[in-house]
Amino acid sequence: MQTEWRVACVRIPRFPIGAVRHAQERGNLGKADAQLLLLPIQEDRGPAGPASSRHAKTPNGEKSVHWDNQLLALTDGAPNRPKLRSVSAAAARVGVRAGMTLAEGRALCAELEVLPWDDVAVTSAITETTATFVHASPQV
Repeated sequence: MQTEWRVACVRIPRFPIGAVRHAQERGNLGKADAQLLLLPIQEDRGPAGPASSRHAKTPNGEKSVHWDNQLLALTDGAPNRPKLRSVSAAAARVGVRAGMTLAEGRALCAELEVLPWDDVAVTSAITETTATFVHASPQV
């Protein structure tokens, strides 16, 4: 799986943040599914793509803000000097960059929400995304 992870992170640097945030919303952080679904669960899909990519509604009916518009970062989980592995577009706009230490990131943005890197969530999202592409076009 190292090859797939590398492709996702090099080509789409914020993909892991979405994967971890999605797993957090599902309550699946750090948990592998008993059986990987070959195709993702069909959601309400419109011309803009899956419902999760648009503004979703919270349980109380308010619109939620897309994760890339929130101040988010993923850390490597190092105990002494954790480094940021990926940051959202909103965090990048205030100067936070991947490769900074957590302390440097917090110095630039005290409101930064930090999540731990989760290999299971990232791998699961890669598998789900790949299955979606293959389902859309078996020639990929």
